[in-house]
Amino acid sequence: MAAKVGRAALEKLQWRNHDCRDKNTLAYLGRTRRGTKVFINKAVAEADLVLLIGSIEPHLHAGFGGGCKNILPGVAGLETISQNHALCAHPKYFSAVGLEPDKNPMRQDIEEGAQMIRGVTFIVNTVLNHDLKVIKIVAGDPIAAHREGMKVTREIYGVRIPAQADVVITDSYPMDLDLRQGAKAIGNTHFAAKPGGIIIAALKCDDGLGESGFAKARLPSSPLMVNLLAKVLAPLIKSLPLGISPEDRFSVYTALKTIQRNRIFACAPSIADEMSRRGSLFRIFKSMPDAVAEAEEIKPEATVLIFPMGGVTYPIVGSR
Repeated sequence: MAAKVGRAALEKLQWRNHDCRDKNTLAYLGRTRRGTKVFINKAVAEADLVLLIGSIEPHLHAGFGGGCKNILPGVAGLETISQNHALCAHPKYFSAVGLEPDKNPMRQDIEEGAQMIRGVTFIVNTVLNHDLKVIKIVAGDPIAAHREGMKVTREIYGVRIPAQADVVITDSYPMDLDLRQGAKAIGNTHFAAKPGGIIIAALKCDDGLGESGFAKARLPSSPLMVNLLAKVLAPLIKSLPLGISPEDRFSVYTALKTIQRNRIFACAPSIADEMSRRGSLFRIFKSMPDAVAEAEEIKPEATVLIFPMGGVTYPIVGSR
């Protein structure tokens, strides 16, 4: 917190870090039309004014970040987060990056749940350019202002492509923190590849694997076994007691559906050795030339699309 706001400011402010697992701090506000039980931090649920400060960028499941996401999942209970995110565990919505809100059940559920709090909600959201500099600020109604910011975000990061390619090359910037964040580059861009195509992703992973339990799981080393695992588990991910935390299940579903559709080559030198020991859903390489060379062997006459800043860039395919 001191690194975020500065030590001097921190000492003058009353602040709390929300814990989604602490049921004593949550207020139950009812159910959404999609059945999500809405538990929100009591301090937020009972406040007269709730100011949401964030940024609007492409989001793999919610379409775009920002807006009411500071409330749900931001200060929601674990059960609420899990039920809301489970809406993505469906073949139609497992990748919803850039999807319009009126077509996105997760975004609609977020906004319905967030509007159950009694106070006035006001957003201040930024839009960043490729240098991570603020180029637009929207403020006001959490839905209307968010939609305005979303238009600018789409203009910057949504790239219309003429056709899907045999090979897509991308990188994790600016989502370079860990594997969970870096993998967004794969999720964001994988519809730029044809079914059966190859995605080559350079993942920096400054903090290694990160906190995702699934990232640290031991997996089969055989690609055939990994694909069989994906085929069997994907339809059952919401109901099986797999030892995966509720908030990770939607990420697991996305990963499983992605590897069913495409071959994934991840160039991740910082985690390559550890992932080789554990097994991985992706082919792991220590260098981009090695990854590119193997892709060239498989698809020597490939069409290629390159997506820099894959952490926030996404393709617009057809009417999507």
